[in-house]
Amino acid sequence: MFRVNVARSFQASHALKNYNCADETPHEHIWKFEICVASKSLDESGCAVDFVKLDKLIDEIIHPFEGSSFNCIKPFDEISPSTENIAKFIFDRIATVIDSVDTKLSSVTVWEDIDHSATYYE
Repeated sequence: MFRVNVARSFQASHALKNYNCADETPHEHIWKFEICVASKSLDESGCAVDFVKLDKLIDEIIHPFEGSSFNCIKPFDEISPSTENIAKFIFDRIATVIDSVDTKLSSVTVWEDIDHSATYYE
């Protein structure tokens, strides 16, 4: 089994909903997330996944959030933009593309700072 990881950082703000019985004050983080892909096999070039295709997919997912507020963009206009919910959102978007007999998305970990992260996996 092979495991491939790709990480990306971007700046965005968020404000948790119903945090200690009130909505949080918006604040900014330099977010980092890492996706982990597992594969049983390699392609003809010896790769488990194509990094270029994976980078393009990641860029498409995070582009709307870069420099913006999570709270203003679906689905976080309705659900709280917690680190956990962000990890699941990214996982769900990538899992629809990376899903074959030999290759699966294993997990997505999101850090809101260097000391605090959440991981989503199935």
